[in-house]
Amino acid sequence: MYLLEQRQLLNPNQAGFRKHRSTEDQILRLVQATADGLEERKRTLLVTVDFSTAYDKAWRTGLLWKMSRLGLPRCYVAWFRAFLRDRQACVRINNTRSKFRVLRDGTPQGAVTSPALFNLFINDITDDFPPGVSASLYADDLAIWCSDRDVSAAETKVQRALDSLEEWARRWKMVVSLEKTTSTIFTLDPAEARREAALHFQGQPVKFSPTTTFLGITLDRSLTFTGHVKTIKAKMLQRNNVLRAISGTTWGCSPSDLRSTYLAFSRACADYAAGAWMPGLSESGLRELETVQRQACRTITGCVRSTPVDAPAREADLLPFSARRRQLAAVAMERHSRDLPGDPVQRILLPENRPRQRLRYDRGWARTGQEISKDAGLDDFPREPFLVVASTPPWESPPPPTVFFHTGLVRPLPQNAPAEQRRTAAEETLAGLPNPDVQAFTDGSATAGTERGGAGAVVYRSGREVKRIRAPAGRFTSSYTAELIALRETLKYIESILTDQDPALNIQLCTDSLSSLMRLREGPANQTERVADQVWLSLRRLGRRHRVDLQWVPGHAGVAGNEIADAVAREAAELLQDGTPITFAAAKSLLKRHVSREWVESTRHSRPAPATRPHLSHDYHDVVGPGRVRLADRLGLSRREGTALARLRTGHSPALQAYRHFIGAEEDDGCPTCDGGVREDAEHLLTSCPATARVRHDVFGREDPTLREVFADPCRVIEFLRRLGRL
Repeated sequence: MYLLEQRQLLNPNQAGFRKHRSTEDQILRLVQATADGLEERKRTLLVTVDFSTAYDKAWRTGLLWKMSRLGLPRCYVAWFRAFLRDRQACVRINNTRSKFRVLRDGTPQGAVTSPALFNLFINDITDDFPPGVSASLYADDLAIWCSDRDVSAAETKVQRALDSLEEWARRWKMVVSLEKTTSTIFTLDPAEARREAALHFQGQPVKFSPTTTFLGITLDRSLTFTGHVKTIKAKMLQRNNVLRAISGTTWGCSPSDLRSTYLAFSRACADYAAGAWMPGLSESGLRELETVQRQACRTITGCVRSTPVDAPAREADLLPFSARRRQLAAVAMERHSRDLPGDPVQRILLPENRPRQRLRYDRGWARTGQEISKDAGLDDFPREPFLVVASTPPWESPPPPTVFFHTGLVRPLPQNAPAEQRRTAAEETLAGLPNPDVQAFTDGSATAGTERGGAGAVVYRSGREVKRIRAPAGRFTSSYTAELIALRETLKYIESILTDQDPALNIQLCTDSLSSLMRLREGPANQTERVADQVWLSLRRLGRRHRVDLQWVPGHAGVAGNEIADAVAREAAELLQDGTPITFAAAKSLLKRHVSREWVESTRHSRPAPATRPHLSHDYHDVVGPGRVRLADRLGLSRREGTALARLRTGHSPALQAYRHFIGAEEDDGCPTCDGGVREDAEHLLTSCPATARVRHDVFGREDPTLREVFADPCRVIEFLRRLGRL
């Protein structure tokens, strides 16, 4: 695939088995094109084409001819000719084996090259489609569509495309399955609800369907996704049963394990291509999905059904779908706002191709994605392009024999070893390496690990400091990216001070970023970040004449050079960041934080519960923050204790008189030990009840702690409940 991508030989409509391309790209493109058509009072005619045993029917002679025609090296064509020739297969049942049969056509099943070969074989399938007709390919899944105000005009254009496809299939010996090839019309006109497209292929009518499934997404006539939501909801309900099977309120898996199971097994059903279809979902459809997720949140946290709807989601650290669809739409917009050669989605996002919004409710995703990206502040900064192919070809992938990565110390140390021990071990490790002619310590800094990044380094030559390097690492970034930028800038400087007259030198680079070294150690052809690719270009150039050692050193251990680099990196974080491109990973992280903050803020201003109903405390949203669901694991709390805490924080706990009264278990909600009928909610029990003042003082160190101070130490809350006999 390296040559195909480097020379941009593949059909831009093909997304199958290509870097930075996926099925979601094709769904995004079709959904937005259809939604734009509805905005402009156009009808969209879609035909989904299915090839019969496509990989097994690929004509090998034609494939090799196409490879030669594309200008691939002759040695490649000759190698694949030998690879495909004289392949045989047989069938074995128990101890009986059939005769071997020579496979004259098709690509080998299971071969890593088969997807690329098939992409080459159908590379020209859309070349003769008429103007105005769009197509998408994912391997052998082909979709053809056309938007026009007149359905008959769209039918004429699509029919011409089908005629071209028929001729292509005849010429290249491919078989189209008419049983699985269907047409669908997208329109908001009720008079056209039952209209069927008059299309034919190979002399037979193309089957019409009011709904169609395109790469796993069910599309209906008016793009409401009602059928798709119904399918997703049924899957999620069935899979949520697994959560209940592995946990109860007093036994079972931890909340973090339950959350991971839900994300991987259940919510993944809804997340698939959700950036394309979920932003256009109606409120009623969204409520169907929210109901299923709330059920899962209650299972994860142990909260009861009467808990306010937002609280279990906060406890489980899960965004509701109303917020998540905004995040995913913005992520899709970010992905297709970057330089990706031949990306067809970018064309429909150009300002001149965006229609004016006419409909009250937008069925597309682009407008939502643009709004969220702008609100998050991403429009003010350049985007870093995707690295489609590494600068180093795969056949030159092994790193030079003079470049060495050292990710350990001479003697292993425990994670919590004192700084003095870590410094001594680092110095012993550096002493064991060849004496450096050029030595550099690099470091990266980012506020909270996500913002205002700085890259710093200090360079020594022959033991004398010669340079301190400062470089901005981006307004929105990560510590990992800042570390790589520090390495890149340091290597560029070292290259600039060395000349051809210098003898072979020992160059030593020390960094406290273990993740950066481990990523670089995978080799130059396996890098996915542009900055890592640039680091390897410098390493390869230096490695031709010099020995380069990259050594990990523990951070904040008192190693002199590392401490200087750390200070320089913090200074670099204050430099102007406007011109530093934002990576896709940093943009995704920013969008997640932005949407999460929006949702949390909206829950603060939600309608309060009636006075007779247990309610959240006024500072609940300050008490419950990100990572709460994983806190029980870190503290070693049991499932029973974690459930008790979650219920107490939300106010819907059997330990509280107010809740027991709410469910009819008590006659009133007053504290049984206080005069005057004071309502016993979580705040009263934990912070102000006179009857529990002595226990509070013993457990929390004071008789009147705030609710935030109480919940800051969950273990003490558990001890408090046990001392009161309420757990």
